Amino acid sequence: MSNPFLISDTHFGHANILTFKKKDGTLLRSGFKDITDHDLELVKRWNSVVAPNDKVYHLGDVGRYENRKNDIEEYLSKYA
Repeated sequence: MSNPFLISDTHFGHANILTFKKKDGTLLRSGFKDITDHDLELVKRWNSVVAPNDKVYHLGDVGRYENRKNDIEEYLSKYA
């Protein structure tokens, strides 16, 4: 049996996302040394929950790769 998941705004490869702040001034995504660390942690967390037969619907803002040779398919291939 597969489970459905909804997700959005992963922002793979979007280094500037690590500087975005909440209204109270705290970082929106804190605790990452760089965007690679961020991306690998997202993959790790995804794989800890999503099984190979699950259905995942990504609603937007998957990633941003203007200045990186990695692409979205590389990260998506790491998912369970």
